[in-house]
Amino acid sequence: MRFGLSDSFDKMEWFGKGPHETYWDRQKSGKVTKHKVKGLI
Repeated sequence: MRFGLSDSFDKMEWFGKGPHETYWDRQKSGKVTKHKVKGLI
């Protein structure tokens, strides 16, 4: 899936596993918490 965002969307916040990718082989290394990322674009 692809979608575009305005340049004003430069931060993201989510609750779940992360902050890195948590595929089946990395499930245990992802912490379930609230994550924040700046500078997406």
